[in-house]
Amino acid sequence: MLLIAGLFLRPWYQRYVAADYAETCNKLNYSTFYFYCGARNGDPEKYNDPEACRQLIREIILSNYHEELDEELSTDRLCRSGGRTTFTIDPETLHLNMVCDIHGDQFDGYTN
Repeated sequence: MLLIAGLFLRPWYQRYVAADYAETCNKLNYSTFYFYCGARNGDPEKYNDPEACRQLIREIILSNYHEELDEELSTDRLCRSGGRTTFTIDPETLHLNMVCDIHGDQFDGYTN
């Protein structure tokens, strides 16, 4: 009886875990975006070039999630599903975009 219940509950549990991992990845990207916007809007003169913004993203990820980003601003340790999260900054507008290779384009953020 327990084996039959396990066979029926396993697919449901796998979908539940996958949805939870996707939601966690999405929330991480939203919170990173808000940290980024807050810092940029709080000191717009300091973060007015792409390299300063790249350094800001590195600091945000290190201080909030205790992870290092590589030269391409990506890491495979933020998404609980094992996806690789990549951060890109538009060089002209300094907009932040975050993409997880498993969950896709989670959040395309725009700043002032």
